[in-house]
Amino acid sequence: MFRAVVIAVVIGLGSVGITFWALGENIRTALSVPYWAYLCGLGLACLNYLSGALRLRWLARHAGADLGFVPALRAYALGLTSAAITPSSAGQAPAVAFSLVAGGIPAATAWTINVRVWALDLVFLGWSFPVSVLVLGRSTRLLGNARPELVAIGTFVCALLVVAVLIFRLRWVTGLAASAMQLPGLRRWRDKATDFLERVESASTGLQRAPLRLQGALHSATFLVYFTTYFTFYVMVASMRPAAPLLPTMASAQVPSVASSFFPTPGGVGLLEFGTASLMRLSTRSTTATAAPVAEQEPERAEDLGGPAGGAVIVAAVDDASKARAPVAAAILAWRIFTFYLRMLVGPVLSGAAWRRGARSGAGADAPTG
Repeated sequence: MFRAVVIAVVIGLGSVGITFWALGENIRTALSVPYWAYLCGLGLACLNYLSGALRLRWLARHAGADLGFVPALRAYALGLTSAAITPSSAGQAPAVAFSLVAGGIPAATAWTINVRVWALDLVFLGWSFPVSVLVLGRSTRLLGNARPELVAIGTFVCALLVVAVLIFRLRWVTGLAASAMQLPGLRRWRDKATDFLERVESASTGLQRAPLRLQGALHSATFLVYFTTYFTFYVMVASMRPAAPLLPTMASAQVPSVASSFFPTPGGVGLLEFGTASLMRLSTRSTTATAAPVAEQEPERAEDLGGPAGGAVIVAAVDDASKARAPVAAAILAWRIFTFYLRMLVGPVLSGAAWRRGARSGAGADAPTG
């Protein structure tokens, strides 16, 4: 486990270093983020942990289990730690289940809670990701000549279909998976897989039957879990660029975050930093702001700089372009401190003995097999 943390940190720092280099920054700009932005980031991180823990507690109560706030917080924190150190964040669900089982929750109930968290996340991403695509399409050159509205609608329809099938018609997927288990070479796992798929379907159906008040609370907590992550990035950028637009900045954090979940590095690190930096540089508003002062310069003042006539235009262009790019890598690093590196610390601290047992054994909670 310790080796996984070290690997994740090394890859993460390497990605940040390359991002600094690609944007023409140096390590000194990393110290330019004001202290109040870090305080806001810490507060948002606390709100993230609070929302995630409450969501687990409410889901456990709905499943008929008694889960206190501290064990729920411990499970959520351990899940974030495992997500940060495993490829494509694949270790998050097993770590949450492991922590819940260690706290006395039956394994089947722990995995039921995980499935319902997964369903809530899908619903949020199903509507918010197309909105981010639309915002980026209208505020950047990301989509080229394509109509942002059409791309967003297509993305929304595809996401809606996936969410609808996985939540309301999950038995289609489980039926296909059960049929696949009939193939030679897979039959040995057929009984266990069938039982697991039935539990997944049952867990998903149970969430739909929850009281509306509980569903509203769960979706609100899910919104806060994601909002605090993306809004932290906006705070870091706005501390360096006070005129930074809210929605495009948050969208520049969400789209790479979703894409990085399919990237085979610990926590999707690398793609997330590069993708966010690239989207920030594609911002139409940033480009406009960079070009505007250049047109306002008076070439006849160039001699004051000891250069030829017209030289002031070139100097202004280089200087303004540098200022427009300079805060990006520093803001990304500050953001990742709270959404990546801090999670590696909080999980082991809150988990205590449970983390040490997991580190020695390398095992998580058993999947629900009956």
